[in-house]
Amino acid sequence: MTPIKLAILWHQHQPYYYAEGSFRLPWVRLHATKDYLEMAQHLEQHGGIHATINLVPSLVEQIECYVNGSQDELLTLSLKDGKDLTESEKEFLMINCFHVNETRMITRSDRFRELYAKKQRGEKFSEQELRDLVIHYYLAWTGEFIRRYNLVSSLTRQERNYSEEQKKDFLDLLHQLLSEVIPLHKKLAATERIEISTTPFYHPILPLLCSSDSAREAIHDMSLPATTFSLTSDAHEQVKLGKKYLASHIGRGIDGMWPSEGSISDEALSVMASEGIIWTASDESVLLNSLLHSTNEHCDRKYGDLEKYFPRRFEISGAEITVFFRDHQLSDKIGFDYHIWDANHAAQDFAGHIKYIRSTIIERFGEDELRNACVSIILDGENCWEHYGENGYHFLDALYSELEKAEEIETVTFSEAVRSIGHSNIRTIDHIVA
Repeated sequence: MTPIKLAILWHQHQPYYYAEGSFRLPWVRLHATKDYLEMAQHLEQHGGIHATINLVPSLVEQIECYVNGSQDELLTLSLKDGKDLTESEKEFLMINCFHVNETRMITRSDRFRELYAKKQRGEKFSEQELRDLVIHYYLAWTGEFIRRYNLVSSLTRQERNYSEEQKKDFLDLLHQLLSEVIPLHKKLAATERIEISTTPFYHPILPLLCSSDSAREAIHDMSLPATTFSLTSDAHEQVKLGKKYLASHIGRGIDGMWPSEGSISDEALSVMASEGIIWTASDESVLLNSLLHSTNEHCDRKYGDLEKYFPRRFEISGAEITVFFRDHQLSDKIGFDYHIWDANHAAQDFAGHIKYIRSTIIERFGEDELRNACVSIILDGENCWEHYGENGYHFLDALYSELEKAEEIETVTFSEAVRSIGHSNIRTIDHIVA
């Protein structure tokens, strides 16, 4: 039996918040202990799963800054002894320590719920209540694997009346765990069960960096400045720096790139290919537009529902790059739908969709054509889990378990998919609509 290849990519990204010696916002730090570490831990636990994690170089740089002692205002005030806080600092903590999903993160704790109700009533917090609030806020931003640590599980059970010493120990642990994020990715990449891909260094929209006029390819009547913005040399530098920086941290070459927001164009692909990127990806709608506007007289412009499962090889100026196209609906089911499902039912539903795609390809093209197909699931690996119960732990565990036992499905990295399909079997495309 020939399985269908399934390539999953988790995109890890936050904007660049570091300026003038500190971080303006805390989201890199908070997502690191809730999501970046946890997503890698899930893959470490499920040895039968191959997947790709896309790390934005400027995100990695920010994690390193935190590891080396940089702080944001929330962290600085969280570390401060409660008795030394000014009124404005107390107010800052009361405002910022409720920036969590109420349904999934506040209601996990009776104490956090009490404090939230008190804040809603506009009442002042005592020193003890403020300390409890800070610890519950960080518990809410802590991954499920970390919650099993003795210190963290004891804080969860205690629920109230924490001491300054407990707060310090907890924040010290979270800082220590920050330093484990990149080494764990490096360790997993060394096993070749996961692939690390990159983006342009500071996450620019590559087609617009090459030429602002590319926007009109997608929206013909878009109003743009009279003067075209074009810095293709900067695009080359962003790709080159992104690839080099991440390779130095992961300890191996980087072959793939998820371009910022999945944005590509002929010129952007040319830049990536010339800088040695082997594969990239975008959304299925880009393939639809590109096939409809192809200049190749041999191109079949009838876009079928299975086209997105066959990557395309784009060649330009002696270089080439393979482009994958994500299944929009299935990616969005993880991002926006499954959080309200039972975890096991959601995992079974997802696997059922992949098996259906496999059977449809066989029915239409024959089983041999499965060798040239790959289902691409691509989405943020950090932003949806606060909408899931227990940070998506049960869903991801059920999903990976379901995929591991499914003989009809083979999880692969994108580089593995390129090698498995083979150069001569990857369909060509002559033009990509930005």
